[in-house]
Amino acid sequence: MEYRHEIMHMADYTADDELIEDMHENIFTELDCSKKYVMDAFRHKSENRATADKELAMSAEELGHANMLKDKIEKTLEKFKQEKHQFYDRFALSWYYTKHRVESYMDWIKSLHEKYKK
Repeated sequence: MEYRHEIMHMADYTADDELIEDMHENIFTELDCSKKYVMDAFRHKSENRATADKELAMSAEELGHANMLKDKIEKTLEKFKQEKHQFYDRFALSWYYTKHRVESYMDWIKSLHEKYKK
């Protein structure tokens, strides 16, 4: 398996950078899907409640996937810290700036779930 940095001949871009980038992309993909499903649930709520409820459940499932990825990122970060991994600082800095966005996005989606249930 070739990593992006190998294909693009980026000597300063490592497999660890790839791991970090993939985790961040994946968590936002899960959150975007969760948002899409909850918005669809609102759109269909008045015309087909069963479909809308299913879409809300799918949104919750995607939100759960995002939460699992968030936990995985934090566990990986802790592992890198304990191992004194050469890329710990880079990973920690990246997550520091991303974590707030992720948590805000999650909170907003959760608030939509609560609003739907009223």
